[in-house]
Amino acid sequence: MRGDQHHQVQAILPWYLTGKIDAADRNMVESHLAICPTCREDLEAEREIAALVGEIALAPERATAPARQTVPPPAKRRWALIGQGAAIAVLAIIAAPSLRTADFHTLGASSERPRGNVIAIFRPNISEQDLRAALNANQARLVDGPTAAGAFVLAVPDAQREAILSRMRLDKNVVLAQPIDGGDRP
Repeated sequence: MRGDQHHQVQAILPWYLTGKIDAADRNMVESHLAICPTCREDLEAEREIAALVGEIALAPERATAPARQTVPPPAKRRWALIGQGAAIAVLAIIAAPSLRTADFHTLGASSERPRGNVIAIFRPNISEQDLRAALNANQARLVDGPTAAGAFVLAVPDAQREAILSRMRLDKNVVLAQPIDGGDRP
């Protein structure tokens, strides 16, 4: 019967493989690998998956080439299925970057899209809590974004837009705050 340590090692093998693991967990994994052939096989399968995904990401045209057919042992077949799923996901990302998800609308929502009147870029490592606080402090509602450039379209009360823009420009979490319609040129 396998104990809790076996399951713990199974759960953190991917992080062990990438080196993103603390010293205590690394020591636990290494001592367990010394006595568990199943986990050693799984680690080897993880390495093969990582290599496969790396090859696909670097050369997507090679992913369509016919592969040599072999029948792996049962433990490797399980990991091979996971690897195939990862490869398919990578190919989908590479091959179909223009896919767009449908807009979500509640039944009671107006068919008219809200109009944004400010574009803002926040510092890249802003927390969700700080972003929400900045929006609330400025009576701003998120209308769209982030764009490819990391900008958000906001709707703020028109009558207070000048004051809100001034306040946002002083906020350490805001990199850029500008009106969309050009009404307040710097």
